[in-house]
Amino acid sequence: MNMLIDNLYWLHYFNHIIGESPDLFRMALFLSNRLAWILYALALCSMWYAGTPGLLPERPKGLLRHHARDITLMTCAAMPVLFIASQVIQKLVESNRPMMQEGLLQVPLPPKEWHSVIASFNMQGSFPSDHAVVFFLLATVLFSLNRWWGLIALGLATFFSLLRVALGFHWPIDVLIGALIGSLGGLMIILLAHWIDSFFIRISRKKINLWMFAVLVYLFLYDCSYKFSHIMGLLGHD
Repeated sequence: MNMLIDNLYWLHYFNHIIGESPDLFRMALFLSNRLAWILYALALCSMWYAGTPGLLPERPKGLLRHHARDITLMTCAAMPVLFIASQVIQKLVESNRPMMQEGLLQVPLPPKEWHSVIASFNMQGSFPSDHAVVFFLLATVLFSLNRWWGLIALGLATFFSLLRVALGFHWPIDVLIGALIGSLGGLMIILLAHWIDSFFIRISRKKINLWMFAVLVYLFLYDCSYKFSHIMGLLGHD
């Protein structure tokens, strides 16, 4: 099989990088499951304050704040839609996670600890990666607002997605298709923000205060913290 599309080859390649050290493997769990969401929640919050207030940008072709807020609101609306759509596809497409296959991965953790992690994914499919969908959705819209932000976000999205491959949460094709779905969703948001007279969004953004947006970010972080609390508890045990 062509190495470029060989799921098993790339799974073993990335897994081998973290699979020889328990500390590195635990760090990968932490980075993938907790830090990724925190960084992207902060990025989402920062988007709300990007750009120049008023009707004129600070420099030619600069970013206006009302445009950044239109995109932020569209992104907030698109995230749960694409996330749920990915979950539905996971139910329809039968694809077990690599971590479910005995002996496929190099896991330097005690069997009891690792099986507890696996148990949390028993009811979830693998294809596509819903995390990659959200990561690349945000990275794409960030790139439209600021190229440097976007490049950093794209780098982080790639890094966190590959971590999930290394941990056996997903096959490489899962994150590849998830990245494609998220990027296309981001492009749709960018096009809508430029070409559609979004009357409802423009009216709504004027009524959203700082505390409301802070509540949104808090709930997002709380949900992620709750979802992965069992994993974080395991990392504290030897």
